[in-house]
Amino acid sequence: MVAFTVLGIVKQFNRIRSSIRISLKGYLKVKEKINLWSFFFSLICIMLFLMSSFSWRGESFIAGIHPLIFVLFPALITLIFGVFGFSGILNWKGLFRSITTVIITSTISIVATIIIFFGSLLS
Repeated sequence: MVAFTVLGIVKQFNRIRSSIRISLKGYLKVKEKINLWSFFFSLICIMLFLMSSFSWRGESFIAGIHPLIFVLFPALITLIFGVFGFSGILNWKGLFRSITTVIITSTISIVATIIIFFGSLLS
């Protein structure tokens, strides 16, 4: 009788362990996707930064808001997801994407913050 309950406990434990393993694989795929999408959004942030930086001065302010504000917040959000994407690195390509994402978005965030801050001081 005791042997049957121990055997049942071992089988149940193995089922739970395999389900945890399966769910962790899915969790790693999500982190890898976050890594990939944060890289794509960092490239979009570059395009937004260039578009807002080289736009004509008269059209650049929308309702009194500096256009780089619209670049700064997506860049900061992408930076947060890029740092979170470091945990989804599986190979050297993922490492390169994560490092590139963090460098791009932190540079854009710093430059946009400096331009917004000193631009408001000069006007």
